[in-house]
Amino acid sequence: MPSKRMRHWLRKLALLALVLATYPTFVLTYTGSHVLQSPLPGGRHGPLDAYRHTLASAVVAYTFDARAIDLVNGVMERHGRRSNAMDIHNNLIGAGIG
Repeated sequence: MPSKRMRHWLRKLALLALVLATYPTFVLTYTGSHVLQSPLPGGRHGPLDAYRHTLASAVVAYTFDARAIDLVNGVMERHGRRSNAMDIHNNLIGAGIG
């Protein structure tokens, strides 16, 4: 059986994991609810896609830190593809707004 001190740290680690899992869910839910209400056309590679990227990045920059967008771009957007270059551009606009 783990010691009392170890259980304390395990609880803290579990709480941190919960918080880290909850934040992306918040961002995706908030962004998705606004995208569904938007009259913009082009859900993929169109104005609605640009709006989605910009809004999500603005939310992250406002609620967390604009520097996180650089990390997101590095992880989520593969450089070299034209569509990803536009996604990165829209993410950076959102970071500036946030």
